[in-house]
Amino acid sequence: MADPQAEARGPPEPRAEALVEPVRVNGSAAEATLSSAELAWRPTAAGRDSGGRRKLELESDVLGFQVEGRALKLATFTRGDVTGAGRPPSPVGCGGGAEDRKRGEVAVEMESEEAAERWGHAIRDRFASLGRPKRLFFIVNPYGGKRGGRKIFQTEVLPLIEAAHILYTMQETNYRLHAQEIAGSLDLKKYDGIVCVSGDGILVEVSKIYYSQMRPAGRYTLFSIFRSHS
Repeated sequence: MADPQAEARGPPEPRAEALVEPVRVNGSAAEATLSSAELAWRPTAAGRDSGGRRKLELESDVLGFQVEGRALKLATFTRGDVTGAGRPPSPVGCGGGAEDRKRGEVAVEMESEEAAERWGHAIRDRFASLGRPKRLFFIVNPYGGKRGGRKIFQTEVLPLIEAAHILYTMQETNYRLHAQEIAGSLDLKKYDGIVCVSGDGILVEVSKIYYSQMRPAGRYTLFSIFRSHS
């Protein structure tokens, strides 16, 4: 007997077809596989000294990428030490906290420009399915901690959002409760989230607006915090 609930749900969405190509990763020969969720590679016989299988989770490890001729240049945000031209992604199964993550780049050289374009289109399709934020509003407290909010935004936060190709608006606070005023006046339809670059005080101000106005109105927007304390 047919399941009416299954019929109502419709057929499951097809999984993205995996791509497999011989490549050079940061100069070392390897075989790369692009699945629906990750880019993984294993050194071939010519590059065994580069270690075992490695991977990049597309959702958490890759900020963005660009195609340059035969090469895919991936901007990464991974755990690991600096080696060679960039920071490598974590070995499979590596633990550690988010504070261990660092920006880097992984260069994947394909055998042809056509292959690079094909992989580029495939990665774009996978990114589109993740529902990543496209527009963010940043509230920066330049006086937080040791007056480090502006510097943290410019040197640590901005490179991440530019690498991820996120559109953003930034406004600094000038006085007490200014963040609360800013958050309360936002047209939330224009943004996917609010990010506070501050200490706890600014986050508390924005939280009050979130719970009193945004959430009751059914406007669910995420906001995070980059602490600007020393």
